[in-house]
Amino acid sequence: MDTDTDKDPHSPKHKGYFYAHFLQVYTFPKLKYMTDVLRNPIYKLEHKYYWELIALWAIIIYLIDPFALIYAWLAPAGFAKIIGSLVFSYSHRNGKPNSDFLVGVITGGEGFHTAHHEKPYITLWHPWDIGGRIIRLVDKNAT
Repeated sequence: MDTDTDKDPHSPKHKGYFYAHFLQVYTFPKLKYMTDVLRNPIYKLEHKYYWELIALWAIIIYLIDPFALIYAWLAPAGFAKIIGSLVFSYSHRNGKPNSDFLVGVITGGEGFHTAHHEKPYITLWHPWDIGGRIIRLVDKNAT
């Protein structure tokens, strides 16, 4: 994948800060980068019926508790968006990835971004990478 180039949908250097922070969620993934994922029949089904599954999930949550749409779905999704945008816009400065301790701690490890670009295949990018530690707890085969 071309990172921090004009082909990178998250690069503030090439797409601009506003786009990287707010609009990158509207960038559709290229299927040619997902061939291994789409071989899995469950992921294929999720991809094909994405909006139908979203609507079904919203109905189920609403039937359980109408306010759950806010506190169990929209608020966590908004928080995840802010974290992702923080990494895309702040940890990509001067056309290169940067590791930022505070962003790394706030985002559960995503802010240790230099290691993510240098060694994308590893799961633990820093001793304070909480997300990487959780992945290693769940998946004993993770590197």
